[in-house]
Amino acid sequence: TRQAMEGGLAFQDALKARLDLLQPSKPSILQCLKEQPFELTHGVRDLMHTLQQKQVDIWLVSGGFRIMIEPVAKQLDIPITNIVANTLLFNDDGTYR
Repeated sequence: TRQAMEGGLAFQDALKARLDLLQPSKPSILQCLKEQPFELTHGVRDLMHTLQQKQVDIWLVSGGFRIMIEPVAKQLDIPITNIVANTLLFNDDGTYR
C-alpha cells in the first residue's frame, strides 16, 4: 500500500497484489452480498424512477467491482450494460484467477 501511495507501484499492480493476497471467491462475495445487502440512500429509488420516466440514460460508474455493483443496478432497474467498474475474473469453479 505504501509503495502504491508513494507512486512506486502502478495501481493495477497494487490491486493485483491485494487480490492475490485475499483470493476472493465468487461464492464468498455472493454470500456476503446476500447476508449484508446494500441499503440505498432515502430517495434514490424515486430519483432513478423519475429520471427513467424522463428517458434519461443512467450509468453507474465505480472504482469498485462490478460483482458488487450489479445488485444495486438491479434494485434500481438500471441495465447492467450501463455499469462501468472493475471486473474480477473467476475460474469456472468460482475461484479467483
